[in-house]
Amino acid sequence: ILEQTGLANTNYFNPILNASYVDADVKREQWFAVAGLTATIRKGLVFKTVGSYNAQYQRQDNFYRDGSAQADRGDGAYGNSTMTRVKRYSVSNTLNWWPKMPKGHSLSAMIGQEINYNATEFLKGESTEFPLDDLGVNILGLGATPTTVTTSLTDRARMSFFTRATYNYKSRYMLT
Repeated sequence: ILEQTGLANTNYFNPILNASYVDADVKREQWFAVAGLTATIRKGLVFKTVGSYNAQYQRQDNFYRDGSAQADRGDGAYGNSTMTRVKRYSVSNTLNWWPKMPKGHSLSAMIGQEINYNATEFLKGESTEFPLDDLGVNILGLGATPTTVTTSLTDRARMSFFTRATYNYKSRYMLT
């Protein structure tokens, strides 16, 4: 029908047929852990620590064989692979103090420290003009033309310190 209407050489593709020429795969993995500890050093003095760790990995592969809309519009069969890794951790430490005070008076104090870390790695590779269209993305180096190689690394850490003190007199007056 397309040949009769003069549309045979345009960019019209059957989506069901096109999907059979495209290999797409996504793999994800995530690890997550949280732990905490509270210890009473002596009456009125408590230490608390909490930590978390999160690691995420993702790989996305796409391969467009001859016959797919993407390959027919370009230079033939091509594929790309994208890998991302994200790693985060956080540790928070606090020391709380509630001294014994005369009747009607109360005092509490806290000192703390926290560290946060976040790293992201990214890698993308793409290649075109494969000699065979059944190779897939695991052999991107066999493509005649590596069109894209992109990498990035973001690495950030932050440390902070904090404190707080609160005085209360007969639940009527408060100073923070």
